[in-house]
This record gives sequence, structure tokens and C-alpha cells, in this order.
Amino acid sequence: MATLDVTVGFKAHLGWLAVVAAEQRSTQPRPVAALRLDLFRDQPREIYEPYHVAGGWEELT
Repeated sequence: MATLDVTVGFKAHLGWLAVVAAEQRSTQPRPVAALRLDLFRDQPREIYEPYHVAGGWEELT
């Protein structure tokens, strides 16, 4: 079975996390995976959008 050497990066957002994996073996990085992880699924809006709720903004998700 072949293996890949990858670098994994994370970017935190309010209520979710972006995850990207890129292959390292080539001269230029090649993305192999990118996904969004929702951190507060099925939770009240105040949990994952506290600033939007406090500001009276409509739901953004």
C-alpha cells in the first residue's frame, strides 16, 4: 500500500473549522483533502454565532 507524506492545516472560524491536507512529495504542494467541520451541530444559535445574535443579525448559516 502506498503512503502519502502530507501536511495538515487548520483554520478556526466561529462555529466551524477548515481542514486542508496537501501532499509534500512534489515540488509544488498538491491539495489532497479539504473539508469543513461544524463544531456546534444541533446547538442553539447563541453557542455558534454569539456576536451575530447579540448584534441582532439574521442567521448566517
